[in-house]
Amino acid sequence: PYFIDCISEHDLDELNVEIIRSTLYKAYLEDFYNFCKKLGGITAEVMCEILAFEADRRAFMITINSFDTGLTQDERAKLYPTCGHLHPDGLQELRRTDNYDAVRDVASRYPVR
Repeated sequence: PYFIDCISEHDLDELNVEIIRSTLYKAYLEDFYNFCKKLGGITAEVMCEILAFEADRRAFMITINSFDTGLTQDERAKLYPTCGHLHPDGLQELRRTDNYDAVRDVASRYPVR
C-alpha cells in the first residue's frame, strides 16, 4: 500500500529495483554510521570501521555491477555511500571507471586497513 501511488509497474524492472535497493542501503549505512559515531567510545571505534569497510565494498560492487547497464556515471555516484575510506577522492575515481582494470587500479590505491 505504501508504494502504490509512488511507483508504477514500469518502475519495477530489474535495474530500477536495484537502484531503489542501493539508495535505501546507502541511507541505512550512512545513518547507522552517524548513530554509532554519536555513541562514541569503543562502539564508534569498532562499528564505524566496519561500516566504512562495508561502504567501500558497496561502492566497488555498485561500480562493477553497473557496467553495461545504461546507468550513467552521475547516477552511479548517487548510489555510493559516503561514510567509507574512499570518500571523496576514491569515489570520484570509481565514478569515472568503465572497466574492471580501472576498478582494480582504484582498489590498489586504497589498501584494506
